[in-house]
Amino acid sequence: MENAVDAPTPSSHMSGFKMPKTDTEPQVRVTEGEAMSFSENPGIKEPVESKAENFEDIVKDKTPQEIKDIDDKMSYEDRVKAFDMTLDDAMYVVDSLVTNGEYRETVKLSKKLEVVIGTRDTRYNSYLSKIIDLEGPKRTGRLNQLMTEYQLAGSLVSFGKTTLPELKTSQSDKEWEEVVEVRVGFIRQLQGPIFLTLCNKLAKFDSKMMIVFSDGYDENF
Repeated sequence: MENAVDAPTPSSHMSGFKMPKTDTEPQVRVTEGEAMSFSENPGIKEPVESKAENFEDIVKDKTPQEIKDIDDKMSYEDRVKAFDMTLDDAMYVVDSLVTNGEYRETVKLSKKLEVVIGTRDTRYNSYLSKIIDLEGPKRTGRLNQLMTEYQLAGSLVSFGKTTLPELKTSQSDKEWEEVVEVRVGFIRQLQGPIFLTLCNKLAKFDSKMMIVFSDGYDENF
């Protein structure tokens, strides 16, 4: 029987998403009566209400609709900045997809080990749906494992000095699917800690893509 490392259950849809930082230091909130004393002392700044910096703290225990409502209140530029990106960074991602048909990024797993991950196309997502339908996993853990293995296989371009076989649009369905399964085989032979680290890196990468192409991107570029 194959030994598999359970993939982590997907976290919030904005894993790694941080709220924009401000230059104002959080201070203690005061009542209206107490605020009067600050106006009488010009050397003391009026306190402001503390704000959470981490998006995951804000959306904790909230429903998907409530999370969407929070997103909708932020401008596109604010969402991009909250993910530690500039509008130029976001534009580069968009241009790469339009020009090259994909976007790739080099990610460090350690001081010496780097991997390259990229976006997955519609053909790949459709194939993943087909695999899930064929296997029909009855447990959430197995479904998460299967999805993560194939998502990693579709996004991982290189691992250290190892370059995975390339998926080409010109390949027939049979040739293309054979390449996918070779990639999945590579993912499945990784050690548990490396696999889990890659899961986290890919989750952040996918979140970044979601932010770049969220509502408003077409109005900015």
